[in-house]
Amino acid sequence: MQLPVGTQRTMSEQLRHLLRMSIRSHISIHVIPSSIGAHAGLAGSCCLMEFKGFGPVVYVEGEMAGQFLEDPAEVSSYQNVFTALSTLAMDQNQSKATISRLAIDRYGCKESKGGFGEASAAQTLAVSFPRGVTRGRPTPSFTTPQP
Repeated sequence: MQLPVGTQRTMSEQLRHLLRMSIRSHISIHVIPSSIGAHAGLAGSCCLMEFKGFGPVVYVEGEMAGQFLEDPAEVSSYQNVFTALSTLAMDQNQSKATISRLAIDRYGCKESKGGFGEASAAQTLAVSFPRGVTRGRPTPSFTTPQP
């Protein structure tokens, strides 16, 4: 969220879109502060999916293609990553407040004499944990900013 992609207005609109989506009952957004430093979520985008009547599947996004992983050992590895990320992430209210500050202070459309303000806490990763529960566990997904 700190790496601008597009104009200041585009970034502000994207962050505001996250806030609008976060009011939906099946979506929650959690932010991992950059003060955490390096963590497994920086490895790239992926999505862990769990379905009734079928084992969990991980979708890993690459530069040229994506890949579905079904092997239990591989899926377990990603489940461990999601568990670790969830312990690092801010709660929903803190995450929304942080996204709101970034949308206004860093990427707000109003320019002050000194330019655009800087957010007080740099963030690097948004983690989404849908509120729907499958098999007694949340099904998270995360994305990292792509340059």
